[in-house]
Amino acid sequence: MSDKIKIVISDEQKSVKVPKGIRMIVRRSCLAALQMENIGGPCVINVTFTDNAKIKELKQKRTGKGVEAGAVWMPESGGEAMGTIYISMEKAQELAEFYDCSLQKEICYLTVHEALHMIESQKHSQNSELKIQEKKETVMYQLGLPLSAGYALSNT
Repeated sequence: MSDKIKIVISDEQKSVKVPKGIRMIVRRSCLAALQMENIGGPCVINVTFTDNAKIKELKQKRTGKGVEAGAVWMPESGGEAMGTIYISMEKAQELAEFYDCSLQKEICYLTVHEALHMIESQKHSQNSELKIQEKKETVMYQLGLPLSAGYALSNT
């Protein structure tokens, strides 16, 4: 066993072309979340780009509510894998347009959000949603993508 942290990324969807550089951003996002929580290796985080239908199916399986979401994480049993983060490229694109930010930033946000929740679950920690939001903001700032920069003010 090594002390390495592996981020394994796959693309199971055909709806939205995964832009160049996204895989690097996803790796950096996962590593920053692990660092925030002082988690070292060995560990594996799987990240899968998927579509809205798959996210809805996974949400149904995980929570009993088949709701549309940008991302969801699923636990892994056994081995070094902490879990799999599923990101809907369709929903990420929709959210990026809604929040007037880049697709890269939205995917980064979704990755950090799910990674922090996955880590909290692994640690059996009961941090409040407010505490997780604070951690998310810190990680996004460290990645050079502060959340406050994601909001556009209208001129009306």
